[in-house]
Amino acid sequence: MQKREKGEKGEKREKEEKGEKGEKGGDRSGAVVGGSILVWLGISLYLSQINMIPGADWWAYFLSGLGVLLILQGIIRRTRSGRPLTGSILGGAILLVIGLTSILGVRDFWPFILVVIGVAVIYSGITARRRSPRP
Repeated sequence: MQKREKGEKGEKREKEEKGEKGEKGGDRSGAVVGGSILVWLGISLYLSQINMIPGADWWAYFLSGLGVLLILQGIIRRTRSGRPLTGSILGGAILLVIGLTSILGVRDFWPFILVVIGVAVIYSGITARRRSPRP
């Protein structure tokens, strides 16, 4: 019974500490990025309708913009938390590279990039597990 009470008190203390650090309000960057994606969707569709973006390449421009937004989200979250948050940055970089290679006419190049990045992610996951073994 005492172990359970100690565990509950420890969890409560951790939640209070998170609240003191300003984490209680939550991360609002997700809503900002979600709204920004909708804004970029509207802008890119409009630019396509007025023929400033070729209709066949609209998706490449949209992916590039989406990649930039995700990279910015990852950078903002990293500076706020101080922890390495590579998920948004890596995902954004992949989308940006896919979009840019298509815009620039290098369409056969991005599948190779995806394979290389995938291997790097797998390698990183395997080596991270070795550095921090399970208890």
